[in-house]
Amino acid sequence: MRPKILIIDDDTSLAEMLALHFEDQDYYADVCNTIATANEKPFNDYDAILLDHHLTDGLGLNFLKRLKTT
Repeated sequence: MRPKILIIDDDTSLAEMLALHFEDQDYYADVCNTIATANEKPFNDYDAILLDHHLTDGLGLNFLKRLKTT
């Protein structure tokens, strides 16, 4: 089974480029452009998460703190 990675970045071009790169490395890559859409994802399904620091709807570090408590 391919490892799964979640990319959370509001720069859509960068997020898509990263997704393509990881897919070339045989990862399954999922992209979210806001914290709100990332909150809808089942985080336990991912092997790794790439998280931007400054997103349009909040700070990545604040989101990470909430993520660590779930």
